[in-house]
Amino acid sequence: MTSHDASADESPRARAQVEVEEVTPESAPTWPLTGDPTGLGLACFIMGAVALGLTLAGVVPARAIGAPLAIILGATSVGLIITTVWAAALGQSAVATVFGIFAAF
Repeated sequence: MTSHDASADESPRARAQVEVEEVTPESAPTWPLTGDPTGLGLACFIMGAVALGLTLAGVVPARAIGAPLAIILGATSVGLIITTVWAAALGQSAVATVFGIFAAF
């Protein structure tokens, strides 16, 4: 059988298959920049929202009205800034934008 005869026996589907090269971007993050920053961002946002909500609802006594500020300014804002930088480094611009807006607020 010649090469012409061998190609005649192949089905049209087999001839339509094309080799695909795997392309990896050169700027793909390496070991230190992996994971999903959304978990950290949501946890920090919820923590600050609960602290602020309990204060506004009157659960926190009037004498200690400044107590939630340590949580809101310390943990929440720093956590959201870290999340924003992490998401931007991974190239997740939408996630970085949302958490950056929350951090600035």
